[in-house]
Amino acid sequence: MLFRSTAKERYDRKVTELYYTVRAFLTAGLLKGLNEKQIQEFCAREYDDKGKRVVLDKKDDFKKKLGHSPDRADAACLVCEKAKRLGALATGNAEKRSNKSFEKLAREIAVESDFSESSFELDIVTQEAW
Repeated sequence: MLFRSTAKERYDRKVTELYYTVRAFLTAGLLKGLNEKQIQEFCAREYDDKGKRVVLDKKDDFKKKLGHSPDRADAACLVCEKAKRLGALATGNAEKRSNKSFEKLAREIAVESDFSESSFELDIVTQEAW
């Protein structure tokens, strides 16, 4: 029997879950074309996963560190969350990519994709497709 933890058991709050949703889509090769500013914002936000739950640093701490709000990263989080709620699954190349850092993955995928600075793409795999 497989037991899975709930989001409340795994993450300290909703924003942490959102950031990890982006990471899941990225490691699965489904999120492409993040621009340099989005990559910087995702990479600058620190987390701690040594305890029972993953804890992402607070937005105020991020703002103090970088001098601005992570609005671009937040936008990508909301797109991925909406896709997830519509049935998107983070599947794909996760096995090959999961051990790489977020920054290395994002830069690798950004190079693979030829997008303008203000756009990114989400390849959607829904449960119906399976």
